[in-house]
Amino acid sequence: MQPVETGSPTLRQAVFWVDLYRELLAVDETALQRMRALILEGPAQQRGAAHYLADLQLVMGEIERVRARLDHWAALVERTS
Repeated sequence: MQPVETGSPTLRQAVFWVDLYRELLAVDETALQRMRALILEGPAQQRGAAHYLADLQLVMGEIERVRARLDHWAALVERTS
């Protein structure tokens, strides 16, 4: 194991963030699947999918941000273990 630089997160902290971002990503991806289903066959189809597209884009942006943070912390774990 390589030493962690002074002032940088410990391996334990990095693992915590990896776990947290994995959970957040799973929740966001589940929400995205549900939203897509609503757009294709549910109430969105009756009211018009346009009402849901902005929310869909918001969730997709959140997934990108969470995935970037997960990648950051996973790389740190990889470097320090």
